[in-house]
Amino acid sequence: MISVKTIRSFGELKKLSTNWDSLLAQSTENNFFQTWSWTRNWIEAYHCEQKLLCLTAYDSGQLIAIAPLYVDVITFSGLFKLKVLRFLGSGEVCSDHLDFILRRKGAEQAFKSFWDQLFGPLKKKWDMFEYHDIPQDSLAQRLVYGLAQSDDRCIQLEIQAYSVCPYIALPKTWEEYLESLSANQRRALKVSTNLLSERGTLELRFCENEASLEEEIPRLIELNRRSWNQRGQPGSFKSEEFREFHWRLARESLAQGRLFLCSLWLEEQHIGSLYGFQHDDKIYYYVIAVERDSDNRISVGRVLLAQCIEEAIRRGCCEFDLLRGDEDYKYHWTKLYRKNLMMTLYNRKSVTFLYLLLRFIARYSKQVAKAIIKRNPNRD
Repeated sequence: MISVKTIRSFGELKKLSTNWDSLLAQSTENNFFQTWSWTRNWIEAYHCEQKLLCLTAYDSGQLIAIAPLYVDVITFSGLFKLKVLRFLGSGEVCSDHLDFILRRKGAEQAFKSFWDQLFGPLKKKWDMFEYHDIPQDSLAQRLVYGLAQSDDRCIQLEIQAYSVCPYIALPKTWEEYLESLSANQRRALKVSTNLLSERGTLELRFCENEASLEEEIPRLIELNRRSWNQRGQPGSFKSEEFREFHWRLARESLAQGRLFLCSLWLEEQHIGSLYGFQHDDKIYYYVIAVERDSDNRISVGRVLLAQCIEEAIRRGCCEFDLLRGDEDYKYHWTKLYRKNLMMTLYNRKSVTFLYLLLRFIARYSKQVAKAIIKRNPNRD
C-alpha cells in the first residue's frame, strides 16, 4: 500500500538528498533540472525554504515518488491573494522538462496518491497549480489531463502554451554527424573556422578545477552582459539571485563531474564561452556568449558550438539538448525537437471561482472595447 508524506521543512527535505538522484535515475522523466543539486541550490539562492509543499510516496517503506513543489503567494489586480503551486526550480532560471519524479514501477498509483493528497487533505494550502515546462509526452502529464477531466475537485484545466526544445541525437563519430548537416551549414562552419584560424591558433579550453572556475564564470558573465547590452538588454545574469544560484551550482557541478563549461580562445584572446551540464549521457546546453566579429563571414558562435558538439561525441554522449527556444540557429544543427507544455489547474475554491470570473470579465471587456473602436474608428 502506498503512503504519502508532506514535507514543509527544508531540513526534512534535505534528508532525501541521498535517495533523490537514485530515484531520479529510475524515474519516468530523468534530466539535469530535476537533480537534487539543481533543486537544492535553487531553493537556497531564491530563499524558498519556508514555501515548501513537497510530497513523497512510499511503498512498503521504500521511496517511489517525489512531488517537488512549493507555494508562492501572488496578488491579483491588488484585490485578493492567490496561493500558486509551482515546481521547485521555476522562474528565471528557466528549468526545462520539470515534472513529478515517479519510479517507473508503480508510477501511476504513486501519482494518483499525490493527486488525492493535493485535492484532499492539502486542498486549503493552494488555489491554482502552474504545471509548467513539462514534457509533452510525460506520463504525469497524461495522468493530469485524464484526472482533471474526470475529477470535479479540479474545476478547470487550461493548456496555455508550449515551448519548443530542439535537441541533437549524437552519432558515434564527429564525421558522421558533420555529414548529416546541410551543405550550407558545413560550408559556413568551414569558412568561419578557416578565417579565424588564419589569424592564429584556435583552442577550446575546459574548466576542470576550482582555480579555472574562478576565472571562467566571470568571463562568461561579462561576455554575456556585453553581448546583450549591444542589443539593448541586460543579459541573463542580471539578478543577484540568478548569479548566486549559478555560482553555487557551477562549483557543485564541477566537484561532481557534471559541469560542461568551455571557452574558445584565439591565441590569448577569449572570444566565446559555453556553459552547460552533463547528466548521464546527455549534454544540456544552457548559455552561450561570444564576441561578434567585424567580418560578417565569421560566426564565432557557430565555431564554438561545433567544437562543443564534437567534444560531446568524444565523451560518448548520445544527446546534446539545446533546451527551450526556437531560434533559427538551433535548426542549423538539428531538425529534432520536443515540446514543453504549460498547463494550469484550478482547485475548487471560492477564490479561484472569483479569479476566473474577474479574468473572464476583463478579457471580455477588452474584446468589446476593441469591437466598438473598430466599428467607430472616427468616433470623438
